[in-house]
Amino acid sequence: MGSLRDLAPAFRAHSLRFVRSEREVGNIASFLFEGDEPLSWQAGQHGIFSFRRRMEGRSFRGFSVASCPDEGVVRISTRIPESPSAFKRALADLKPGDQISMRGPFGPFHLDGSRRPAVF
Repeated sequence: MGSLRDLAPAFRAHSLRFVRSEREVGNIASFLFEGDEPLSWQAGQHGIFSFRRRMEGRSFRGFSVASCPDEGVVRISTRIPESPSAFKRALADLKPGDQISMRGPFGPFHLDGSRRPAVF
């Protein structure tokens, strides 16, 4: 289990600007965002992404960050079904420059730098 230090970033929201989406394979899409300030994270961490407007259901969802910090973008990838939730519909409808927010990235599910074998 992680420490309180691992959860501290969950209490700070970052503003993200939508850059573009990319169709991966089938109904999988990736969404790329740039932060208003530099962000850093470790592979395996996630963020809570939210829209600043009311919508049917929850206006927030957790996603693993699928990019490396060196890429300069925050990438999330998800399946967009034929009948998506209101949240995924809003993701798919984003236009370049649109803003969302992210709490995090956080989470202790990352390698700690030791040379011990790990199974995920």
